[in-house]
Amino acid sequence: MNFGRVLRVLAIGMLQFACGSSSDSSGGSGTFVADGGHDGGTSPADAGIDGGLPALDAGNPGGCGNVSCGMTATINGAPWSSADCEASLINFGIGGTYIDMSCVDSRSATGIGIVAPATANTTASLSPGNITNANYIGTGIGYATFTAGSTGSVTTSTFTAHSASGTFNFQIPTPNQGESGGVLTVASGTFNVTF
Repeated sequence: MNFGRVLRVLAIGMLQFACGSSSDSSGGSGTFVADGGHDGGTSPADAGIDGGLPALDAGNPGGCGNVSCGMTATINGAPWSSADCEASLINFGIGGTYIDMSCVDSRSATGIGIVAPATANTTASLSPGNITNANYIGTGIGYATFTAGSTGSVTTSTFTAHSASGTFNFQIPTPNQGESGGVLTVASGTFNVTF
């Protein structure tokens, strides 16, 4: 099983549940399919792995500049990091354009997915009912900020046509329906991604 694909499908499914259909920034129709890919838009941004989500640094020869691409955080007090990230821009029409990113740490079989504002110096809430959201998935357990009582925020510090960086934190009181587990606290999160 491709863990990264599972995380991306979970993030996309959560977005569709909250917001309905979408369109990508490249002009594709935005109909996401069950394999985590895209419906076949024709721009360079659609020519990535997993059927349409761009690979890290795809179409961006500059990469992440002088800093490493990826994501870091502290999860329930333990350090976590990943350089295995994918990101794309998605448009929810009336809701505007957002950065959809997911990063996977294959060593621990865990991943974080975040939908963040596609505007520099913008902070948004990660709580139930918002387009901006976060999720965490591990072996046999998943958490999402759509869960009642979830709190947190994501800040997009820098945003260009091909990259974004920022910070995030969130706390989710219980795992997804039907799973057992305690409170998930993700603190001191940072992201630096290309699309």
